[in-house]
Amino acid sequence: MGTIIKSSSELRKNYNSIADICR
Repeated sequence: MGTIIKSSSELRKNYNSIADICR
């Protein structure tokens, strides 16, 4: 379960980075 939360957190971080690049 911990790994799922960790991966989701990383995905969210990557999504935010992509959003910043697209800006």
